[in-house]
Formats: sequence, C-alpha cells, structure tokens
Amino acid sequence: MKVGTLTRQLMVNEYKKRIQSSQYILFTNFKGINAIAMNDIRTKLRKISSEMTVVRNNLLRRALHELQLQEILDCIQGEVGIVYGVGDPIQVAKQLKDLSKEHEGLKLRAGYLEGKVFDEKGMLRIADLPSRDALYAQVVGLIKSPISNLVYILKANINALVNALRQIKEKKESQ
Repeated sequence: MKVGTLTRQLMVNEYKKRIQSSQYILFTNFKGINAIAMNDIRTKLRKISSEMTVVRNNLLRRALHELQLQEILDCIQGEVGIVYGVGDPIQVAKQLKDLSKEHEGLKLRAGYLEGKVFDEKGMLRIADLPSRDALYAQVVGLIKSPISNLVYILKANINALVNALRQIKEKKESQ
C-alpha cells in the first residue's frame, strides 16, 4: 500500500473515531482566518469541552459515508472545520456565534445534533436558546411557583384569622 493511501486511510479512521465519540458535530467555514486567530478559537472551544479540526472535504465525505451519515454530506462545502465534543451543544453554538462576531471569516454553517441535521438558520436559532442550566432553572421556577403561591395564600388566610382574633380580643378587653 502506498504511503499516501495509507495516510488518507488513517485520516478517515481518525475522522470516524472523532465523529463516533461526539454527541454533536457542527460545521464551520473559516475563510481568511489566520493561524493565531484559529488557535484563539480552538482555545476558547476547548474550555467548553469541544475541539475544532480543519478537515479535508473528500476524506470527511468518505468517513461520513462509511458511518452511513449521508444526510450530512451537503454540509461539506468550501473550507470546512468541524467542531465536535461532548456536553451542551447549545453552549458551543453560542460560543461559535460569538466568535463569528470577533472573527469575520468564521461562520457556523450547519450542525448534526441528536440524529438531525440543522442548516445555518437552524443552528443560529439553537444558539439563541437559553443554556441547559437556564432551562433547568426555568422549569424549577415553574414547578415552584404554584407551591409558593399556595403557601402565600394559606399564610394570608392565617394572618387574616389572627388579625380577626386580635381585634375580637381587643374589643372584649375594651368593654
């Protein structure tokens, strides 16, 4: 086997391994971004348990085809970087959206989350969602709210009863 063929097969295997071990795959374009800016982007993504890899399109297509993920093939156009990892994909999409404001050439193109492909507009809508922790807090608030209201109502009724008894006591003492 030729060295070039072996190298390409190793790269395909590495792409497959990274895709299989990830909970999400986000596709970016990075036209015009220099190496220093790219390192900055990668550093910020690592802080949220994500990695960004610049890929060779034909090898990524081959890896996706071997993994039977043909629905993602349309996402691979131009200079493609894939962002993958474990954890909260909403947080990663938010980070990429923020980074795209800092670096003009960076663009969130598409994503593959929970077996579904999202286009650029879908990914930007996902980036606008509250984080997982914020959603949990909202749910807890919704659950807590009726109970808190019940406590306040019961407390108000008890306070009204106490006030009525106090007034009766004061009336009887004044007589």
